[in-house]
Amino acid sequence: RHCQRDKDGEHERDRDRELEKERRDRDREREEEAKIRERGRLEKQSEREKEKELEAIKEQYLGTKKPKKRVIKPSEKFRFSFDWENTEDTSRDMNFLYQNPHETQLLFGRGFRAGMDRREQKK
Repeated sequence: RHCQRDKDGEHERDRDRELEKERRDRDREREEEAKIRERGRLEKQSEREKEKELEAIKEQYLGTKKPKKRVIKPSEKFRFSFDWENTEDTSRDMNFLYQNPHETQLLFGRGFRAGMDRREQKK
């Protein structure tokens, strides 16, 4: 029985060692992959920085491309357009509160508005 227990114990230890070794190998592989990814990221970043430097040097020596100003003829300069587009229309408000204005209740005398026909107001 003691021999059997010792053999079982050895098998368990061997199995534990193998599992531990596999775990270490996986960890090493992950670390290596992470290092490779980090190197690639750093290379891309340095490449972008070099490109930016080259662009800055080109701008400094060659100058930037400035858009040409549009020349407006004097006849067009003083022409005024009396038409408007729907996007310029401010008569309708976007806010719901201002779309339906509240009528004022100015009460003069006996509950009627001044300057309006009393019969119309009663209707």
